[in-house]
Amino acid sequence: MRDEWFGLLADGFRRDVLFELLRRGATASTPVPERSVAASDADRLRLRHVDLPKLAAAGVVDWDERTATVAWGPSFEEFRPLLEAVRAADDPERRRA
Repeated sequence: MRDEWFGLLADGFRRDVLFELLRRGATASTPVPERSVAASDADRLRLRHVDLPKLAAAGVVDWDERTATVAWGPSFEEFRPLLEAVRAADDPERRRA
């Protein structure tokens, strides 16, 4: 387990992105889940310019900016048990309060 993974999961928006990719089973390239997780233009910009590059740098996702597609990265299977544990304990309503 890598320390940087906890930083990736510390952000609620980024968790939502990862939960959506987990739900999709994104083993092959899939369109970036903008409509599922990004409610505003600012969120879409953040997703493309901050969060996806950060997740890609950690090897959790493979992100192709040119085609706007994303897939599980080379570290995803190692990361997955931590993500699933966080998803089981996550309360989106508490984050919005």
